[in-house]
Amino acid sequence: MGPGGPSGATLTIEESIRLLNPSAVIMVGIAFGVSESKQNIGDILVSKQLIQYDLQRVGTDSNNEQEISLRDDRPSASHRMLQRFRAAAIYWQTPPIVEFGSILSGAKLIDNQDFRDQLLRFAHEAIGGEMEASGLYAVAQRKKVDWIVIKAICDWADGNKHQDKKHRQQLAAENAARFTIHVLEQGGFEKSEQETAEMQPNGIINSNKPKSAEQHLIDLKRRVELVQKRASDQNQQVNNDSTIQAQPQGKERESYIGSFQHRMETFVRQQNEFDLALVKAMPGQGSNAWTYLQAKNKKEIDRVLSSLADACEACGLRWFSGYQWGPACPIRRLAEEVWLIQHDECKIIDLWVYRHPTQERQYVLLHLAPQPPFSLDSGDANSDRDEAGYYKGRYVTREEYDDGYAEIDEKVIEIQGAELRSRNLKDDFKVLAPVYSVYNDRANRQQTVEVDQILRAVGKIDQNLLQPLERLERPEWMGWSD
Repeated sequence: MGPGGPSGATLTIEESIRLLNPSAVIMVGIAFGVSESKQNIGDILVSKQLIQYDLQRVGTDSNNEQEISLRDDRPSASHRMLQRFRAAAIYWQTPPIVEFGSILSGAKLIDNQDFRDQLLRFAHEAIGGEMEASGLYAVAQRKKVDWIVIKAICDWADGNKHQDKKHRQQLAAENAARFTIHVLEQGGFEKSEQETAEMQPNGIINSNKPKSAEQHLIDLKRRVELVQKRASDQNQQVNNDSTIQAQPQGKERESYIGSFQHRMETFVRQQNEFDLALVKAMPGQGSNAWTYLQAKNKKEIDRVLSSLADACEACGLRWFSGYQWGPACPIRRLAEEVWLIQHDECKIIDLWVYRHPTQERQYVLLHLAPQPPFSLDSGDANSDRDEAGYYKGRYVTREEYDDGYAEIDEKVIEIQGAELRSRNLKDDFKVLAPVYSVYNDRANRQQTVEVDQILRAVGKIDQNLLQPLERLERPEWMGWSD
């Protein structure tokens, strides 16, 4: 159908919004995939962004030859909708898998591999492509309506679209529709009383007003009921299958369900907060792709750290360094080049961000320059770290910090409220990620430690050295696959 023409998506959606006055529009349909080796027919694609490939600049390069580039207009799907689809994907039973990322959109019906590959050279992070979504965005943006695109793969746009066309298109359409119904069944899309009160005279919700935490908890209520139902279904199977472990009963079962649901809610909330912090720090830089982003300068390093500092508690941020880890909060600037991460004084000389459509795989990697010791005692000359106490602008020895008393200006005083401080004396590396992430899973500890040891040996961050982290196993409870 495409976006244009009398029966195109743009006019159809505009008329539908005028008649139905929805708070959101979900576009469901079929799309082409971009990688037969990594994707399958029927896999479901969810738009984080659209890449409108019809918006091009045609110019001349230095060799006086035609040069074509895409204009950098990549609208993002509504944050509210993405949150709900991500949360519902936790309970989706694969296959087919669900992939979140950038989707190509334009008026052309593409069935030529060379043309498809040319588009991918412009937008290597794309996970698929289709024809109608750009029309949806144009109308939804103007009408101030939330939107998202859900499409499943029916072909590869490689000249073989005709092969088993009917079956593949039907399979893709059914998968996209089934997943959309699954998401709607989780709830959380109804207009709240506050939203109704905030509606403008034309009936459109003012989407600039953020929802409260209480409203988000209401949205999660139906997901609690779903977990309870599934636990009940599993419990009913116990008598018929001796290999299934008995589920907890009575109050113990209620506690089990409540604990699991609380962990899932925390997991989704923290990943969303971490992803949003990265977007704010590096807007428009690969939020929908498997990609490494290196901070270009000190200003960008400071921006990432400031964003993480603001979201530190909300995303349950942790630091990881070899076999050691701990809470990262608080994060705050101490000096021009020094940041405090928990109790570590960090002079950060390099920062990399790993972005991934599956949020629990994302992390921030820091390279910390060696610093001088606190010089309060002789210490261990071979030590990698030095520790001290910090009290009212002055450093005291670690032993004085432990005792709670220190000699300052020839007087022994109680140092109540003193802070522990630590410095790395050699090159060090820290990973920052939410507590619920693949990086914090015990099964992956050996790989993460090995990468840390290699970085220390080389003394710098090299993207090639980080590849083992891309293959970390995801805990089964996190629910959905790459």
